[in-house]
Amino acid sequence: MVMNEVKDEDSRANLERALEAGKLLVVDPGQEFIEEAIGVARLAGTLDKLSKADLGVIALALEMRGCKKEVAVASDDYAVQVTALRAGLEVIPVRYRGIREAKRHNPLGQSK
Repeated sequence: MVMNEVKDEDSRANLERALEAGKLLVVDPGQEFIEEAIGVARLAGTLDKLSKADLGVIALALEMRGCKKEVAVASDDYAVQVTALRAGLEVIPVRYRGIREAKRHNPLGQSK
């Protein structure tokens, strides 16, 4: 699922090399954490902007945090960053400057 999210060729090649070398492991999150990620995305107003893979990344970060692991979500996707921050996760931008705080996503300028 996450592999399909990697669009640029250089990043995909790096990802494939890391997988082949055993330096990266792809893991699916538990259903309860997917549901938690969906709930956070609803609160953040980003649910309609997130793919299943995006929700899976956030869910896995929530699950790992619950295992007392140091966790950060690395993404340049604005909706992923907003949702992760709203969930209390650290966000690391990959290529672009990241956002500093999570505000409710309001694409139509409607009052909150």
